[in-house]
Amino acid sequence: MAARLERVFFRARGRLTALLVFLLLLAVPSAVPASLNETGEREAKVAWLKGVAANHLWLGIPREIAASTRLRIQPEPSRLVSVGRGIYGRQHRLAPEAALAFEIMRQHARDQGVSLLLVSSYRSVDYQAELVARRLEEGRDKLRIFHGLALPGYSEHHSGCAVDLATDDYRQLGQDFRETAAYAWLRANARDYGFRESYPRNNNQGIMPEPWHWYFFACAR
Repeated sequence: MAARLERVFFRARGRLTALLVFLLLLAVPSAVPASLNETGEREAKVAWLKGVAANHLWLGIPREIAASTRLRIQPEPSRLVSVGRGIYGRQHRLAPEAALAFEIMRQHARDQGVSLLLVSSYRSVDYQAELVARRLEEGRDKLRIFHGLALPGYSEHHSGCAVDLATDDYRQLGQDFRETAAYAWLRANARDYGFRESYPRNNNQGIMPEPWHWYFFACAR
């Protein structure tokens, strides 16, 4: 009976937390400053897209690969905030609204004995291009690379709203993360905090399953 009451309590708290998170989001400044007029915003977007195109040209990515991707372009936010260090000692940053929701989710998971460890968060387009370049230098086929790694400009990590997660007993990014208590907790609770698993098995985006990759879906508004 006690265990059942505890589950009911945490489920109710999750719904209340979700409401709290989205109310708090109303107080978080937009990623685009109010002072940025339409002309300036358009120029910034054009400059960003030119940077994406330049990286594709540098990497020699055929146009047909970019044209066939099922992923969305993911513009970078103008503001990022720290969410602490990850398992490799690097500082991680997210968009303000995603950072707030992630901090609440991570704390509540910790309260229930589940560790959520950051492996990756925000990535720039240039950094994504470097990841692709490394794989090309290893002689990997382009089509296989983009089955497991988003094209520069199309990674959810650019948005500052995606996290790659590990846990104390599985400190890597691999399919076996699906067997951990952390993954089970995320499947049961992450949506209460605004996060979803972007690339489950048999996803429509053509990306290999990534049970470690979770996206704050309010950013897609």
